[in-house]
Amino acid sequence: MLNSEIIDLMKKSIKPKKTDEWVNLDINCFLYAMNCDVPTEKVLYIDKDLKCHCAWDVGEVSNNSKKDINKEELVFAFLEDCKLLEISAKKVDEDYELTMEDEWLVALFLTDSFYYFNSKRTDFHFLKKNFNDKTWSHKFPYGDIKFVDDNNKQIILPSDFVCYADVPNALVNYEYIATYRLIRKKDLVKEN
Repeated sequence: MLNSEIIDLMKKSIKPKKTDEWVNLDINCFLYAMNCDVPTEKVLYIDKDLKCHCAWDVGEVSNNSKKDINKEELVFAFLEDCKLLEISAKKVDEDYELTMEDEWLVALFLTDSFYYFNSKRTDFHFLKKNFNDKTWSHKFPYGDIKFVDDNNKQIILPSDFVCYADVPNALVNYEYIATYRLIRKKDLVKEN
């Protein structure tokens, strides 16, 4: 689990922003989808047992992170992270139309289990769509923000997104799970 300083830093940084407003592009898909623009080195924590914890992993905020996670566990970890980050998350249709500037959509994806360096694991991925965006976007660690999938097609609907995990000697597809409408709880109160 991340320490309280990191969680507080994450909460303070979360706000929807346009692609060209991003400062820290060394983050992964989870931090990007959460609109958490914090440098990677600021969201790492080494506990007393010398175990590394990083906000890159879904579930690290809420202490529900697992290397080999199933769909239900991933959704639970994601929603628990949202609660602790003071974000309201509501499951919606993938073509849901945003009505407020402070809200955004995220789509969750998960691979089947695979072996990576003799360890069984899965990999998650996220897409994001902000208010007034025409298409979805995503990013991999240390990469650019992308608006196309692995077939070089613009991302219009999450269920049409094609993406493969970077696994040696294997082709592992990300499967679409669900879409959620997110808004920071203080912005939700402000709007009502």
